[in-house]
Amino acid sequence: MKQVQLNVSVSTRKGLIGRIFGPVEGTMYSYTVTIKNTGDEPVGSRWAATSAYPGDVESIEFVWDFPNGQANHRQFPFPDQIAPGDSYAFPAIEHKVLSSGFGLLTARLRRLQQGLKLRVTNESGQVIAIGDSFEEETNVPGHGFSRYVADLRFAFGSFRAASRGEVYQLILITIATTALVANVAIGIMNYVK
Repeated sequence: MKQVQLNVSVSTRKGLIGRIFGPVEGTMYSYTVTIKNTGDEPVGSRWAATSAYPGDVESIEFVWDFPNGQANHRQFPFPDQIAPGDSYAFPAIEHKVLSSGFGLLTARLRRLQQGLKLRVTNESGQVIAIGDSFEEETNVPGHGFSRYVADLRFAFGSFRAASRGEVYQLILITIATTALVANVAIGIMNYVK
């Protein structure tokens, strides 16, 4: 059976504001995705390492959706072949947090033919439902003008980003609390004199 496991690692502690407050809209975050072949057959964009015939998946697209309707997209060509038990790590990807709220990572698989016969699991081994394929018109050299896209119906990664307003409010509350404590301490020292 052809089966792959997607493992995602997200780092939202970028920059000074990110290190102090976590993810904040407008700051940077990065993530890495590793695909591991957990099945007993090779999986890849080619049927064999030397074949020009298309294989299981042509490319994979990672999509971070944010509550305001914006999204960060990144598409990579799928590796030619991943042998059973082997892994492939995509390069680290860095994006800006587009809005406050939850950012959810989903994936899309693209192939040149219909009928995807691939099972996908998450890090804990849970099988991910693959949505119905839809046809996307594009010019694929040597293969015509269509490709089929299947959405994976699962959030592989997520984080909650604070708004700039939340951060500014937290800073003002910290300043006010510090001033109150300092005022009380100075008042007590004056009273003791």
